[in-house]
Amino acid sequence: MNQIIKFILLLSSIMLFRPGFSQNQTDICINEVMTINSNGPIDNFGHHVAWIEIFNSSYGSVNIANMYLTDDVNNPRKYQLPIDNRMVLSPRSYCLFYFDGNSEHGVFHSNFKLDSTGFIALYASNATTLIDSVSFSFSKADQTCARSIDGEGDWVVSDSYTPGQTNETESKIKTAELFVQYDPIGIGMALVAFSVVMCALALLYFMFKLLSNLFQTKVTVKNKKESILAVSNQDDIQVLSGEINAAIALAIHLYRNEMHDHEEAVITIKKVTKTYSPWSSKLYMLRQTPNKPVQNPFKRK
Repeated sequence: MNQIIKFILLLSSIMLFRPGFSQNQTDICINEVMTINSNGPIDNFGHHVAWIEIFNSSYGSVNIANMYLTDDVNNPRKYQLPIDNRMVLSPRSYCLFYFDGNSEHGVFHSNFKLDSTGFIALYASNATTLIDSVSFSFSKADQTCARSIDGEGDWVVSDSYTPGQTNETESKIKTAELFVQYDPIGIGMALVAFSVVMCALALLYFMFKLLSNLFQTKVTVKNKKESILAVSNQDDIQVLSGEINAAIALAIHLYRNEMHDHEEAVITIKKVTKTYSPWSSKLYMLRQTPNKPVQNPFKRK
């Protein structure tokens, strides 16, 4: 039973963290549309045809296979995106679909065409959930209907087109550039830096002063308490006469010096060495006398 539960958990984790399913299809949106294409981008056959740009607004890969594109609200299943590895959009990426009415030209070619005025919608793979849609009307060629910001913002009709790129073509002025524009010499920056440094030093000064006052009050209170205790203890001390002090001093002197022997705690072991060699001694060269049996004098013969 435990092995079955582990297998189910492992399978669910694999399905959950697959790259194609890391994000939802609702993160896909229509980002740019061009239907009258005279000088715009060309398809893989070199033709100028109508096209739309699909944008993945998420920060994970999304599989757009089996989703639907249509220009008819009553027919959401008009063109189903085929199953292909190229249908997995990487994070914050773009994809172009051409509307030449011939889906046999490739996976990025739809089976219907777009007019200068019309409607385009993107449905989820269940063909019921509307993901994104846009209505357009172009008066001349090479116009686009694009979002002001990728994946969000208002739709704007413009003469410029950015297939496969960001729609934010206007360069944003940075704060540093504005600072240089209004303060070319750098006097304002110097004043700001000087003010910041002085404020920081003043803050540190007041902080250390406050801490020193707090510690000083604690020390004075402690000293006052100790002085009060010392005065109270002095009241309890009895004044002794000179004879009593001399007797106490003599007793201490006798206790420490004369009444006790001074004993060493270190034991010294002296090794006795012989100045002669036992091999040259005459004692070991003498023959031993044989042991005679001891006779009992009281034994009868």
